Amino acid sequence: MPIWKKLYGIIWLIFFAFLLVLLKSLPLYASIHAVVGVLIILVAIHNRKRIAATGCPVRIKRIAFVMVAMSILALLTGVLLKAPLPYFVMGLIQFLHIATAAGLFTQSASVATSFDMWQEKEF
Repeated sequence: MPIWKKLYGIIWLIFFAFLLVLLKSLPLYASIHAVVGVLIILVAIHNRKRIAATGCPVRIKRIAFVMVAMSILALLTGVLLKAPLPYFVMGLIQFLHIATAAGLFTQSASVATSFDMWQEKEF
């Protein structure tokens, strides 16, 4: 599969993770959300490796590297959401989880668009 398809594919995967929140009342919600989170990490790692092997600008490579770190941070904060923590700490962790996921969403769109533009020689 061409790399640009995988770069745009991770955007849809992250979007699906956001939409899963609407199904929070389902019994398997947490398991499905966790599986999607692990898939996001795996795709982010794969995309970073594929991008690193190209001659694209270093900025795109850096953002792809940070996307892997952000996806792991989202996973760690997601795991912490299952821990018995005080209410205010849980709120902070939930905010960090959502903010990290939103940042991952925007950065994945940035990488996909900029890599696609570089590949098509549009800049």
